[in-house]
Amino acid sequence: MNTPAFLALAALTATSFAQTGSAYEKAAGIRYAKLDFAEASLEDAVAFLRKASAPLAPDKVSFNLVIQPGKSVPKPITLHLANIPAPEAVRYCAEAAGYNVRWSGGFAVISDQNPPMLPDVAFLAGGVGFAKKMSGVVFPRLEFRASTTREALEFVAKKARELAPAGPILNIIVQSPIAAKAAISAKAIPGLEGAVIIAGLDPAPTAPAPSATQSPEIGERELTLTVNNTPVPELLRIIAFLTGTTVRWDSNAVVLGDKGSEKRPEVVNTVAIKGRLIMEKLASIEIPKLEFREAKMSECAAFLSKKLKELDPEGKGFNLLASGASAEQTLTFKLDKIPALEALRYMAELSGTDLRIEHNALVFQAK
Repeated sequence: MNTPAFLALAALTATSFAQTGSAYEKAAGIRYAKLDFAEASLEDAVAFLRKASAPLAPDKVSFNLVIQPGKSVPKPITLHLANIPAPEAVRYCAEAAGYNVRWSGGFAVISDQNPPMLPDVAFLAGGVGFAKKMSGVVFPRLEFRASTTREALEFVAKKARELAPAGPILNIIVQSPIAAKAAISAKAIPGLEGAVIIAGLDPAPTAPAPSATQSPEIGERELTLTVNNTPVPELLRIIAFLTGTTVRWDSNAVVLGDKGSEKRPEVVNTVAIKGRLIMEKLASIEIPKLEFREAKMSECAAFLSKKLKELDPEGKGFNLLASGASAEQTLTFKLDKIPALEALRYMAELSGTDLRIEHNALVFQAK
């Protein structure tokens, strides 16, 4: 993607869903000779438009057209059109179904929102540079059918590595609702290098069962998507649109989460100069690979403490202390070639805690 196109992507917000972009330009050059729909579903109509556009496009590749599942059920479509430009055909199909269409960047999106709204995209802590690098990684074709968000994103991260083996690593963090927290008390052990200190737990309250109207946890939301020639930043933006999440680009990872996750958690330094030196040291240690699946916070901390001691040039490591966060809470994430400080930040973010630097320990403390 060239620089102007990238800057246009970075400028997109929930209020700037313009009828412009590469998808609209491609569709504007396509004209259907004849379209006949009789009580067709919106999904079938869109699939037909997408398929029929490919042989009519100069590069023989269809424009990107996606549907965002809505609160209302789309109406059956009955249309008979001749010699119709593709943008108008898409609009008439959407309106016949009781939905709306907007063109933005590399996509036309159909939704029952009026107008459809893009997700919030935040660029923090070097995120603009990271997104610009990833804009050079383009997926020729990608298709998901009723995949979970987590499955889709794990595939995207893996495939991006295959498409650009010498390029930057695409780390993707999927936010999850924070489980009910237990009140805990803890005692640090001063001077014990590399130790993990997990506080004793008071009985945790039982979390209320989710209601039938609650959205599924982000990683379990269903995703159906077909795209062509799509750069990674644009692809993640559309995945966020379809799953109702936001996107945050950091310097080493992309975070998809619910509203509010656009803000990056800060490290609380309580020991001034010593704390800054600790942060610098953690930032200089790169963890080659870190992966947890439904792992308890205590297990994550124990593993990471051991790993940091191995990677520390001085062989000292760090005390890790869970204070105010349940050791039974589970985390799921995967990161490659990540600075240790960033890995700790994401552990804090996913567990709903603050990361505090104190004299004798790194403390995950409840907010």
